[in-house]
Amino acid sequence: MASTVAIAVDSLQPCVEPAPKIPIKHVFLIVLENKSYDRTFGTGSRLRTLAGQGVLLTNYWGIGHNTLDNYIAMISGQAPNPVTQMGCPVFVDLGHRER
Repeated sequence: MASTVAIAVDSLQPCVEPAPKIPIKHVFLIVLENKSYDRTFGTGSRLRTLAGQGVLLTNYWGIGHNTLDNYIAMISGQAPNPVTQMGCPVFVDLGHRER
């Protein structure tokens, strides 16, 4: 049984060496709302050309219903809470705290 496992593992080794990694100099995050993938990146789209010059994440989904909770999640990883899911309908100043 051990030789079978070793053969199976050896067969999973890559056939070619991976390409060298290019250092990342800039990261642009372009968020497009309320349009389908086909409309945004379809044939003739300028964004399709731009995406071909970088990396296009095609399996990336919002985690909330409204815009605010998705923006917060993109930059912080914080999941939505009841207030951000509603788009913060009431202002709460979290930056100023009385001492």
